[in-house]
Amino acid sequence: MAYKNLMAPKIFGTWMSSGKYLPLLVAIPAAIWLFVWYLVNGLTIPEGEIVYSKLFYGDYTIDPIFTLTFFFMVATFVMGCAKLIKSFQATPGTFVVGKAEKPCLLTAIKDTIVTEILTHSKWKDCGEVKESDQEKFKGHLLLFYAFIALAVVTGIVATGHWVGKVIEWIAPIGHTPMHLYNPVKILANAGAISGLMGLTFLTRRRMNLDTSKSASSFYDWYLLGVIWTVFVTGVFSELLRLAGVANLAYPVYFLHLVAVWMLFAYLPWSKLGHLVYRTVALVYARYTGRLPMN
Repeated sequence: MAYKNLMAPKIFGTWMSSGKYLPLLVAIPAAIWLFVWYLVNGLTIPEGEIVYSKLFYGDYTIDPIFTLTFFFMVATFVMGCAKLIKSFQATPGTFVVGKAEKPCLLTAIKDTIVTEILTHSKWKDCGEVKESDQEKFKGHLLLFYAFIALAVVTGIVATGHWVGKVIEWIAPIGHTPMHLYNPVKILANAGAISGLMGLTFLTRRRMNLDTSKSASSFYDWYLLGVIWTVFVTGVFSELLRLAGVANLAYPVYFLHLVAVWMLFAYLPWSKLGHLVYRTVALVYARYTGRLPMN
C-alpha cells in the first residue's frame, strides 16, 4: 500500500510488509512490558486477589507509556496526512459549471463523518460488490463500533481515575476491576462481543477469497492477527481474573498489553491507517468540490 511510505520512519512500513520481521515488531513492546514487570515484581506472580494494577501500575507504567505511544501515533498521522494533502494539491483543480458554493472545512468534515464513517453507507463501493463484500461491510461496521465502545469505556475509566484525584465524587466511576453489572463493564463486554463478531466476518471473508484473483499477504493478515490478539487476550484476562487463575491471568494480561501497544504504535503503517487517510482524502475531495456534498 502506498500510504505505508507516507510516514517516517519508513522502516516500520518495511517491517510490516513481511512475516520475517514479525519478531522485531513483537520484541519492542515485549521488552518494554517485561522491563516494567521486572522492575515492579521481579517477573514473579503477585499473591492474593488478581488485580492487574499490582503488576502494571496505571499511574506510573500503563498511562505514561500509552500516552507517549498515543502522541507518537498522532504526530506520525499528522505528518503523513500533511504529505497526503500536499500530493493532492499538485493535481489540477476542479472546475464547476454554474453557480456552486464552496463548503467550509467543518461542513466537509461533518458530511464525511455522517455519510461515510458512522453509517459505512458507501464503504460497499470500496471494492467489488459481491456477497463476500457484505461480510466485509458487516465486519467493518461491527469492529468500528466495538472500538468506539471500548474508547468510551477507556475514557470513562481515565476520567474517573485522573479527574477523581481533584473531584473526589467522580473517582468511583474509574475504579477497576468493575462488577459485571456495572454499566461501564456491560459496555466493555458488549464492545468485546461486537469486536469478536466483526473479526469473525472479516477473517472468514479473507479465508474464502479466490486466491487466483485476490491473494492475501502477510500485510493483510498482520492487522487481523493483532486485533484478534487484542480482543482474545482482553476477554481471557477478564475470564481468568474471575476464575482466580493468577498464574495464567497475569501472563495473558502481559500479552494483551503487548498487542494493544502494537495496534496503536504501528497504526499509521497498518491497513487500519487506511481509515484515517481515506477520511482525509474524502474531506479534501468535498472541500475542493471534487465530490458533491450529500
